[in-house]
Parts: sequence; structure tokens; C-alpha cells
Amino acid sequence: MQIILSYSEKRDLKADHKKCRDKHECDRIKAILLFADDWPIDRMAQALLKHPTSIIRHLNDYTHSKKTTSDNSGSTGCLTDEQTKHVIKHLCEHTYFHMHETRRYLKEKFDVHYSIPGIHKWLHRNKLSYKQLKGVPHKYDTEKQDVFVKAYETLKRRWQMMGLSCLWMRYILHKRLK
Repeated sequence: MQIILSYSEKRDLKADHKKCRDKHECDRIKAILLFADDWPIDRMAQALLKHPTSIIRHLNDYTHSKKTTSDNSGSTGCLTDEQTKHVIKHLCEHTYFHMHETRRYLKEKFDVHYSIPGIHKWLHRNKLSYKQLKGVPHKYDTEKQDVFVKAYETLKRRWQMMGLSCLWMRYILHKRLK
């Protein structure tokens, strides 16, 4: 196998390499350029931290079809657009505490299997988020909490009527506690 590149082809490949953000595509371009400069495949593999068979595959792809891009585009979704809209609506109406519950719902409703990381990516792709909920403290007393909130709101309103900010109130309370 031999790759002979003209000056304009080298210039174009270097420009593509400079613009490229995909490191796999950059490695393909570097392998082509280095092979055209008579580098041995073993040295290229060592320099690019790739296996020699990967380098050979990149070079064959380029010689047969001028391919420099990688095929790492991810998989297509398992849900149709209609199913996706239904799931988004369902998730907005129902709160699941764990990802495995969402996975179980998808399996039961649509007979679709997602991994936990797959569900996480699906949520982000559809502009939804997941954050595991924190538990309620075991010594939580709702009556005491309600009394505290009412007292705090009253104190806050009183200070606001006096024209003082909450930050100033916190400063004064902090000074008094010392």
C-alpha cells in the first residue's frame, strides 16, 4: 500500500485536522499524513497510541474511499417520536425516585430496554434532568418547622418595613449571638 499526496491534498488534510474536534478523526488524518511521509506503521501506532491494525484500517479506508471521518455517531433512539412525547408527559406528571423505576416503566409500557446510563443520557437529550432526592431527616417535626417558618417570615417582614435587608438582619443576629 502506498499513499502519495499532492501539496494541495496535504494542505487540505492539515486544514481539516486543524478544524476537527473529533479526536478519532484527527488520528485518522495524522495517520494518513505520517504514512505519506514514509513513517513505518509501528512508529505511527506508537506515536498515536493506537493499535497497528487500527492504523492499517484507517489507511485502507483512505486509499479505497478517501474516508477521514469516524463512524462513532452513537445509536439511534429506541423510542418513536410519539412514544418520546408520551414518556416526557408521563415523567412530568409522575416523579420516580430512582432510575431503575424509569427503566421498569419503559420496559412495561413500550417493551424497550435501556441501561441506567442510557436513560440518563436520554433524559439530558430531551432536556430533562435527574437528581436523586434526599431523604427527610428522621427527627423532623412538622409543627416545630411551621412555627419557625412563621416566626422567620414575621421577623423578615418587620425588618423589611424598617427598610433593612435580610442580609443586614442576619449580620445583626450573628453579632448578637456572639
